[in-house]
Amino acid sequence: MRRVRLLPGLFALAPVLALLAAPAASFAQALVAGPYLQQATPTGIWIVWETTSGEESRVDWGTTPALGQTAYGETLVSEGTARIHQTELAGLTPDTRYYYQVTTGAAGSAVRHFRSPAAPSADKPLRIVAFSDTQLDFLNLSQFGKTVNDGVIDFMQDNYGPDVDDALSFVLIPGDLVDNGSVHADWQEQFFGEGRNLFQTVPLYPVLGNHERDDPLYFKYFRLPTNGTPGFEE
Repeated sequence: MRRVRLLPGLFALAPVLALLAAPAASFAQALVAGPYLQQATPTGIWIVWETTSGEESRVDWGTTPALGQTAYGETLVSEGTARIHQTELAGLTPDTRYYYQVTTGAAGSAVRHFRSPAAPSADKPLRIVAFSDTQLDFLNLSQFGKTVNDGVIDFMQDNYGPDVDDALSFVLIPGDLVDNGSVHADWQEQFFGEGRNLFQTVPLYPVLGNHERDDPLYFKYFRLPTNGTPGFEE
C-alpha cells in the first residue's frame, strides 16, 4: 500500500488559496451611507454618499426616472479604504422635480428624487423640520429611525401627499447627531442608516454639537456653506 504524506504547511496555505479563488464580487464596493442631499439652491445641489471603497463619484440624473445626464464629483477618505463621494448637479431649473442615482463601481443606489428650491422671486413659503440630539438612545436603539419614519415621513404624507420632497424644503438638525463623532461606525449605524429615507429626498442641514467632538469626519460628511451668505461674510 502506498502511503500518502501530508505536508503541514499545505493546511496553512488553504485559507489563502481559498481567498485567492474567491470571486471578485466579494471585494466589490458597498454603499454604507447615503445618498443624501446638501447645499441646495434653485439651480444646484450636492449629492453625497459613502462606500467601503472606490474612487468613482458618478451621479446619473434628469427630470424623469430615465435620467439621461451624468455628473462626476470628488472623493474624500473617511477611514481606511472607505470613501465619501460629493458630486454637484448644476444648471437646475428652480422648483422642479429631479431624479438621480449614484454609482461607485459595483455599488449604487436605486433611483431617488428631490425638488429643487424655488427662486426667491417666486415668494414661495418654506416648510422645514427641525430636531436635535439624534445620537444613540441606549434605552431605545431605534428611536431616531422611528422619529424619521413614523414621525416626520408619516406626518408629511398624511397631510401633504405621498412625495415628501414636494412639501418639505429641508431638515435642520442643530447638534449631537451621533454619540461619538470620532467613531466612524457611529455615523453609518446611528445617523445615516436611521435617517436614509428622509435624507435621500430632502436636503439636510446639520449643526456641529459637542457629541461630534469637532472631528474631521463631520466636515467630510457634510458639504455646507463655509462663510455665511454672500455679501455678509464673517
